[in-house]
Amino acid sequence: MNKILTSIVFCTLFMSCDFNTKYKTNIPIKEKRWYVQFAIDTYCQDSIISALGDFNCKLLKKPLKTEITSAQVHCFEGKILILKDTIVLKKQEYKDWKTPIFYFDWNESLADSKNNSTIKQLNNSLNSYGLEVKMIDYGILEELE
Repeated sequence: MNKILTSIVFCTLFMSCDFNTKYKTNIPIKEKRWYVQFAIDTYCQDSIISALGDFNCKLLKKPLKTEITSAQVHCFEGKILILKDTIVLKKQEYKDWKTPIFYFDWNESLADSKNNSTIKQLNNSLNSYGLEVKMIDYGILEELE
């Protein structure tokens, strides 16, 4: 791409920006949270419930099919209880995957993540139970409403 065309593309993009948006730059640390998603390869949610027994984990609503994507991924959604929080438990199945994949999101204050991290404890419990777990780290963000 030549310099003139690149400049035109950049200028068009730049002019489309919303400069009225207010961005917080100095967010107090007490408002920052660590957000993750746990992705667990397993055939059944029962192994997740068992692995998280120390966290008072209970199945509140069995995952029910919500959609089949254009790629033929079957999507399900249910609810579990972890500690005192009701958490959405998602499940996806695809014919070429070895097992279904279950997902749930968790977040904690930045202070908790440094001292007594529930995220680390959940991850350790799931791994100790022998489950194949991927923790998707969304990072430190301001508290979402």
